[in-house]
Amino acid sequence: MKRAAFILGIILFSIGSSFAQKGIEKQGESFIFDNNPYTGDYKEYFDNGNTKSLFTIVEGKLNGRVVYFYENGTKKEQGEYSNNKKNGNWIRWSEEGNKIATATYNNGNKDGKWFIWDENGKMRYQMVYDNGEKVDNWYMWNENSELVSEKVF
Repeated sequence: MKRAAFILGIILFSIGSSFAQKGIEKQGESFIFDNNPYTGDYKEYFDNGNTKSLFTIVEGKLNGRVVYFYENGTKKEQGEYSNNKKNGNWIRWSEEGNKIATATYNNGNKDGKWFIWDENGKMRYQMVYDNGEKVDNWYMWNENSELVSEKVF
């Protein structure tokens, strides 16, 4: 009985997911459904059936939270869009689930402090942007956490 319910759940999920995405097309920078700008959630899948990405779309444009996944199902990157432009805080993880980068955007431009870690969790880079321009002190560390470079912009 449990097995039958499980299989039925998989079938209903597959039908629902496929149906929800049927007919939605990406045309340039816009998502279109039935010749109109699409509004709603949107999912993309890998060939193995795992979720590849999740988007929120408003009037054909990326607006709101977006999540990207690795093919093995672990979260790869998460952030926000506003009118098709990256906005706010973004986080990236390794395929093993370790946080490897944080970044901020303002209206599609790199903005604020960016941090990059290696697979072992050691800080490797710290960068600062102001409306897409490199500013302030930039730092780079080696695998032994020794500062090896500092640039001033």
